[in-house]
Amino acid sequence: MICLADWRIRASLLTCFIVAPFLKFIAENEYGFLHAEVAAGAVLLLIPCLLLGWLARGKAFYVVAGFCIVMAGTYPLVHLVKPLFRMRLWEGAALLTLGSAALMKVMRERFFPVIAVFAWSGVLAATGLHAHVNLRGALGLDGNRSGNVLWLLLDEEMGPGGFPARPECDAAREKLSQTLLKYNFTLFPNAYSNYAGTIDSVPSILNGRLLQSAGELIVQTGEGNLRQYQIRANSTFEGFAAQGYHVIGYQHSSMRMCDPSFASAECREYAEGLPRLHDVGTWLDRFQWLVGNYQASDPWMVKARGFFPFHLRMRITGPLGLADLWPDRLAREILKEKKRTFFFVHLMTPHSPYLYRPDGSIRHMKEWIEDRADERVIGSEYDHRYGRYCEQVQFVAGQLDSFLRTLKWSGDLESMTVVIHGDHGSRIRRLLRPAPGNASSEDVDAEEIDFVDPPPTRDLLDRFSTLLAVKRAGAKAAAVDQEKHSVLTLLSRVLYHREPRDGAQASDRVYLFDSQKRYRPIDILKYWR
Repeated sequence: MICLADWRIRASLLTCFIVAPFLKFIAENEYGFLHAEVAAGAVLLLIPCLLLGWLARGKAFYVVAGFCIVMAGTYPLVHLVKPLFRMRLWEGAALLTLGSAALMKVMRERFFPVIAVFAWSGVLAATGLHAHVNLRGALGLDGNRSGNVLWLLLDEEMGPGGFPARPECDAAREKLSQTLLKYNFTLFPNAYSNYAGTIDSVPSILNGRLLQSAGELIVQTGEGNLRQYQIRANSTFEGFAAQGYHVIGYQHSSMRMCDPSFASAECREYAEGLPRLHDVGTWLDRFQWLVGNYQASDPWMVKARGFFPFHLRMRITGPLGLADLWPDRLAREILKEKKRTFFFVHLMTPHSPYLYRPDGSIRHMKEWIEDRADERVIGSEYDHRYGRYCEQVQFVAGQLDSFLRTLKWSGDLESMTVVIHGDHGSRIRRLLRPAPGNASSEDVDAEEIDFVDPPPTRDLLDRFSTLLAVKRAGAKAAAVDQEKHSVLTLLSRVLYHREPRDGAQASDRVYLFDSQKRYRPIDILKYWR
């Protein structure tokens, strides 16, 4: 039996609901506990535990503990029952409130040791679960892999014809083009996407058609403000499965284009590469990054700022999250598959932040911590970001070369059909005069109309220019096709030998939504000559 009359006991019990969830987040992201930024976060969370433990006595402590339980436990409860039925956040909160109150009334002081064991065992379980050894690299490369198809999506990869004129981008254009041509790809340097955002562009391409409305083929699965999405349909997966292919999809955990309901696909996920932050920036930079991502990881507890005294913005690590997968491990996993397989791989690179130099070294965090796509920037920052973006593209081109070389040396590349494309442009955009009705053009989504007609050609390329290269099985020579068409049109013709479902005229337009979230067509070829 514990003694709640002792304020130190009360404070230690509150750590179960305030400190333990933060440490569990650290363990689940494999960040490690022995870092100054983690210690700083834990100490900051310990302060309210001590204060509340000292101040809250008697029934007041039960109220405080109940509040903390509801804030910390609602989203985990909703997530736990998700496979069985959909529970809304407020329903989970109400259930926890009633359940906790009932258990406290019945069990009284005995309630808290049970909760303490449950909370801290979760931290220990997360630590043990993620302290594993990756044995994938030890797997052999034998098997009959003839006729495999690889569909490689590089997020925010511009097409060679869309880069602005500056030395870093000239080098990126050359390195990317030469890498693809070296392996007998047909390159379409002037390809472009129909949409300026992943959540519409990729579902449109994978289903071979234009959208009737924004978000038509994707659903937001993350509760609250969590940006997690799941595609509704995937005719590309279904089509290859119908031809007898085993389907494997690699994807970021926030952007799911693969689901077992599509052709019994095998889905493999990667998440944010928080451990890769250890070697970049100061401990304070990393502290702000960790706390911001922790607060964003729980859409219910974020209402209480995760019990921190401030709220910090979530940031994504982008390419850093791929370090353990791309390019080497991905190549090995593709080569070890013994079945005739269709591989879909969505890589968050050269997606922002633009942190890699051409040689693969990482810039100091202060250079890229503010990189984001939902804003316009002044001319000097526009040039600076493009310089870093294009240097990152040079690094990605080197990774792509290493990846394709491994497939070639194995003897598999020649018999494979490979499609490599982006989903939209870099979305680095220069500050413009705001459109009528817009107070400012600084903070505007790339998918939104925010200019006065006619649209600047450079602005359209920043949003829509995207990579497309295709290598058919048995290709003996490289080629460059300079025609300007959308990825949707080109894939319909090159891969499926048919005209796009919605017709070439509609499929060769680009689409931005207005203030009512209705897509408006823009004839990009009218401006891009």
